[in-house]
Amino acid sequence: MSTRHLTFIILINFALAFIQTSFLYALSPAVYIPNLVLAFGYAFLVDKKLELGAGSLFIGGILVDLFGLGIIGLTPLIFLTFFMIIRFLDAYAFKSWATYILGLILTHLGYFLLLTFSFNYFSFNLLIGTSNTLILCLSFVYINQQYGFFTQHKGFNS
Repeated sequence: MSTRHLTFIILINFALAFIQTSFLYALSPAVYIPNLVLAFGYAFLVDKKLELGAGSLFIGGILVDLFGLGIIGLTPLIFLTFFMIIRFLDAYAFKSWATYILGLILTHLGYFLLLTFSFNYFSFNLLIGTSNTLILCLSFVYINQQYGFFTQHKGFNS
């Protein structure tokens, strides 16, 4: 990962984590809120940029913990654990971008249920937040493919 990519990932994750932990919780209940950091990180994974995706999940998870006053390191631990499980399934079982879409859904559900420490809290409303996260992830993939913020350009050392 180059310095330019790392700088963009830190800045974008900083903005997304700040928006996610400060503004969105004031606007709607927690189950409706999309996980912006998770959607941004999995956008790289869907696009098969595994190193950028893992780095983004780690940096964004740390920032969410710092801004949300949670246990520092718990969010990246959950994100990267699910990432490693999905990476294993992609390498040895499915070998498709759909594996990462399934991983995004499972990570969002698992993250929310593990943070609330209650599996009785699962409801239809949580699926709305998961679908919002999925839509944002696909939007990030589309933006990255259209504008090429994290793509290799011929003749350009990035």
